[in-house]
Amino acid sequence: MIYFWAFYFMWNKKQLIVSIDFEQKALLWAETKQCYCFLNGNNCDYTYDSFPKILAIGFREQTILRNEKQELDTVLNSKQYQFGYFAYDLFSNNQSNTSDFPKGYFFSPETVIRFNKNQEIEIESIYAIEEIINTIESFTLLKDLKSKNITFVALESKANYIEKIEQLKQHINRGNIYQINYCIEFEAYNAIINPIEVYQKLNNQSPMPFSGLMKLGHQYIICASPERYLKRIESLVISQPMKGTAPRHPDPIIDNQNKSDLKNSAKERAENTMIVDLVRNDLSRFCKSGTVEVEKMHEIYSFFPVHQMVTTITGTITDQTESRFAIEQSFPMGSMTGAPKIRAMELIDKFENKPRGAFSGAMGFVEPNGNFDFNVLIRSIFYNTKTKKLTYNVGSGITSTSDSEKEYEECMLKASIIQKVLSNN
Repeated sequence: MIYFWAFYFMWNKKQLIVSIDFEQKALLWAETKQCYCFLNGNNCDYTYDSFPKILAIGFREQTILRNEKQELDTVLNSKQYQFGYFAYDLFSNNQSNTSDFPKGYFFSPETVIRFNKNQEIEIESIYAIEEIINTIESFTLLKDLKSKNITFVALESKANYIEKIEQLKQHINRGNIYQINYCIEFEAYNAIINPIEVYQKLNNQSPMPFSGLMKLGHQYIICASPERYLKRIESLVISQPMKGTAPRHPDPIIDNQNKSDLKNSAKERAENTMIVDLVRNDLSRFCKSGTVEVEKMHEIYSFFPVHQMVTTITGTITDQTESRFAIEQSFPMGSMTGAPKIRAMELIDKFENKPRGAFSGAMGFVEPNGNFDFNVLIRSIFYNTKTKKLTYNVGSGITSTSDSEKEYEECMLKASIIQKVLSNN
């Protein structure tokens, strides 16, 4: 369903220097609106760049994805900025959705604030820039925030998890699949949090290249994603599947050893390679013949809490290739499904306790020229202020050589990052 509001405003644009507290005050102003999206790449050194630091506030037009193909086409070809997300089950007939998040939501903002270095910003808005600056600077930073300790319940016990992993390995040994990404959901009820506070704590603890905070009405996505799904720069498309995780350690010697072990792990390299082959196949469906290539294989990125194995794959599309077709042919991303993708998704539906909803979907933005950049919605919290329900999911890639106990430990390592953020609110 698409909602249109007519407008006859010209964009005003201005670049200026602001106070050191301007970013947080701008988020407080954004909270007074029905929707906003804050994307933050944390200046991470990432192949083909991380997210820009950009805040989109208020909507001139908004699109709820239900008839996904038509509405997604509208979003990707609107000739305006579009910010939003689409859920893992965007192209699924399954109508259920975690936390009641719709299958997708995008909005064309009233105001866009780009944060550069040294407190320099650039504002584009349908409103007067001076009025916006004065409004934002009038906000007082919050000291007494409303978040409280959160108690989570895992929807799956360790014993059940291990039993299911062994069953999935049987599917792998029979040749039904080669790999599958299996996830556990954690839930909390009667949760009271301050989304801005939780995002800032999560981002400070885990500063990732594709983090974000999004509000749509009474629902929030709080994200610290390390992974890119798909980026378009004119005719170039980039996908960077991530498979392989190792913990960081305060001792540099042990930390380097963990990094080296990840780099040389036959299991992790094989897991990453399987997904790379899947993504190459996905991209070949809409890229020019012979242009799909692996630029960087099994590259290790060292983020604050974990080391990650990432491969960069690129391809060239024709001028006639629609962005919608590229997303249709590559979504959901192979790193969150497994291979072969269709059969892996069928087993995910069968074995996981609940539909994934927005988790392992994608969040990002589309520029007026049609370029776009989307992350993978992992390491993310989903919160509903109306129901006070809070959820997050963790998972890992399962292969024939997977150790069920170690896979469970990897899931708990990822869960601990989020639980630590919410344990002392």
